[in-house]
Amino acid sequence: MKLRKAIVAMAVTGALSLSVSSSFAATMTYKEGENWDQDTAEQTIPVYATSTLGSDKYAADIEWGTMEFVYSGGDWDVDNHEYGTSVNWTIDGTNNQILVRNHSNKPISVAAVATKESDVDGIDDVTINVTPFSSPTIEASPVTHTPGNDGIPTSTATVSLTGQPSKTMNKVQVGSITVTVTKVK
Repeated sequence: MKLRKAIVAMAVTGALSLSVSSSFAATMTYKEGENWDQDTAEQTIPVYATSTLGSDKYAADIEWGTMEFVYSGGDWDVDNHEYGTSVNWTIDGTNNQILVRNHSNKPISVAAVATKESDVDGIDDVTINVTPFSSPTIEASPVTHTPGNDGIPTSTATVSLTGQPSKTMNKVQVGSITVTVTKVK
């Protein structure tokens, strides 16, 4: 009978020990003179988290104007042998715009490069310019936003032409713009 009581007592003690220790991952006891050498003792406790947010999704709109530019050579001044002061490329402020809108749940980066056609006659002195995007990195789209495009992160760049064509042209493709959208790691 004594043996049985001891086993039962050990079993009960074991069960209590298991239930107490199962609610704590670790325990540190501080005793003065052993591991408590100063007026205070402290323990750094790691905190862990696990979450599932779904996968990264990338989507972006690239919009652009007509990219049609008209060169006005001005009037020829027969006395001074030069064109008048109105020599320029017409830019209306919208036909030369490139807009990138980020619908992704992660940021993206954007860049644009201009390439001039090499086999078009009369554009040797013409240069295609593209400004850097207003925001080279476009933040992730917010979780909630106003319907439509309001609140969706965007970035813009502008295109312009400089120089003088050497011949009359009518809607000739003089080059192209390559817009590159990259995932931000």
